Amino acid sequence: MESVDTAEAKTVRRAAARRQIPERLNVAIAVVILFVYLSLLLGESLLVGRHFWLFGLVVLGFIISTPTLWGLVHEGIHGRLIRHPSANRAASRVLCVLLGFSFDAVQFGHLMHHRYNGHKYDRPDRAVDTEPAWKNWARHWIHLLGGHYLFTALASTVAFAPARLRQLALQSAISGQEPDTVAVRHAALQWFSNPQRTVRIRIDCIVSILLILLSVMRYAAFWPLLALALSARAVIYSTLDNLPHYGVQGRGDAAAKNFGLPRWASLVVLHHNLHRVHHERPDLPWREVPAYFGKADTEGNYFLAAIRQFSGPSRT
Repeated sequence: MESVDTAEAKTVRRAAARRQIPERLNVAIAVVILFVYLSLLLGESLLVGRHFWLFGLVVLGFIISTPTLWGLVHEGIHGRLIRHPSANRAASRVLCVLLGFSFDAVQFGHLMHHRYNGHKYDRPDRAVDTEPAWKNWARHWIHLLGGHYLFTALASTVAFAPARLRQLALQSAISGQEPDTVAVRHAALQWFSNPQRTVRIRIDCIVSILLILLSVMRYAAFWPLLALALSARAVIYSTLDNLPHYGVQGRGDAAAKNFGLPRWASLVVLHHNLHRVHHERPDLPWREVPAYFGKADTEGNYFLAAIRQFSGPSRT
């Protein structure tokens, strides 16, 4: 009877959280980010007109909006961007393409992160004891300096491989016989074998590539500036994604940190700094997270913690 009550309580809680989704605010933020991205796409006109200060502001807005854009995609992954499921998926796909990813691909990775938090492939900051120190450090720094972004973007290309080759690639990438690894591998084989999902991933990937190519063509001789902006986005995303789990030991919802930030900065990252709260209550829309957190103690400053990641890989 206790398990039934618990299930009923969770159902009621999810329904209440769905009613709290700040749908209009989410859409408004998405529109602003879309404007910023279009401004960068058309940024070559500012350079041709020698409006360098205005172009600098556009690039700054582009970089600052990276965690905000990912925050909206993250809400979409949990079905909290827009209340209607179809509209939620459509909007999430558009935002994900702007970021350079496929929604279905990142959704799988994030859902596995919640279900098997701390598994073998879920902690890129952890050093491998059987490998030399230089290799651990190189992998860690490459991950932080844009490698994680590139891996996330390129992971979608597995959808273009024939079904049999796709299965072999997934089995090779998620190897091992640990219970969680086996479960994640089985889930990946099922997830990426769905024909409709495969088509969606291919479309997202193609559109993302076309957007970048269009931008490069428009910038022409100014393309190095566009490349610098895109590289900065990759570093910001890679640095912040695993930040709340860096150096954390253990498994489960408690294996995450809550960091302090000024209110304006916390809004920019959509309260991603209160990450343990999100793991404990993944049903909460982003705007409700601070209220649930209350006035509990945080584990340091979010930005300082981001810098500390560069001190090296952590040990298990």
